[in-house]
Amino acid sequence: MSEAGRNFMTSTGLQLEEAIKPATINPARLLGMERKKGSIALGKAADLTLLDEELNVLMTIVGGEVVYTTMHFGDSISLNF
Repeated sequence: MSEAGRNFMTSTGLQLEEAIKPATINPARLLGMERKKGSIALGKAADLTLLDEELNVLMTIVGGEVVYTTMHFGDSISLNF
């Protein structure tokens, strides 16, 4: 994910906020699943991936359950919105 994401952003010149759409909401729309998946909102599936600044995967959550993590108890993260 990290290398592909960086390559995509470099080749398109898009910032992360726009570059993430081809991997999230756009496929959900194409599959007719945008009401359940593709973005974070109340009532949608709790499936998401937490990335660091270099787009490395820190955590994956499926159905609200952590299924992968590189983080340890007590680790802190900075959220930039």
